[in-house]
Amino acid sequence: MGTYHSWIGIPVEREYRVFNELLQPGTRFRKAKKKYEFNHRLAERMTEHLTWEIGEVREEKDRAWIDMTITNLDMTNVMGKYELTLLGDMLAGEGVGIGQLFHDLVNIMDEEEGLLAVVEECDEEDLFTCQVTATAFLEDGRWRLHLDDAFINAFMGNINAEVYSEEIERKLEELERQYEEELDKWADAYADEISDKIE
Repeated sequence: MGTYHSWIGIPVEREYRVFNELLQPGTRFRKAKKKYEFNHRLAERMTEHLTWEIGEVREEKDRAWIDMTITNLDMTNVMGKYELTLLGDMLAGEGVGIGQLFHDLVNIMDEEEGLLAVVEECDEEDLFTCQVTATAFLEDGRWRLHLDDAFINAFMGNINAEVYSEEIERKLEELERQYEEELDKWADAYADEISDKIE
């Protein structure tokens, strides 16, 4: 099954699996162990506030539809806050900040400065509630829940949403404006430097 990543390398869409990284063997090596520990802690934090209510259940032969209300950490805003952190670090970095961006992305698993740090700051005010209809199939006398995109998105805290909250969008626009101004200053300074060398 496939995993699709956002531009900053975060898994944003999984096909019929959740937390697949935790099922992978090979944690003997230091780097793999660190990645596993990061994924495990992130999964724990992402499901800490997970709750659900089952509403109406409709059953027909070997298939059932289950209306559910799922509440979890709003991962959309978590990712928005993380993007704010990345942009802020780029503005504070040297030059155009690309080196700082690479540094931050390489250190995404850092507990004090990476994605986990942003997740750790979230609380009950950062929750997302969604209504979904899950599908289950009867196989060998047992009901198996079908993990479709809508269910996974609700379970993972609306992680597939493409729009942040108005507050985060406003802050991102302001940081992007500041970054464009810094790029213009950097380009002007670079052009002046080149011009001085030519003369």
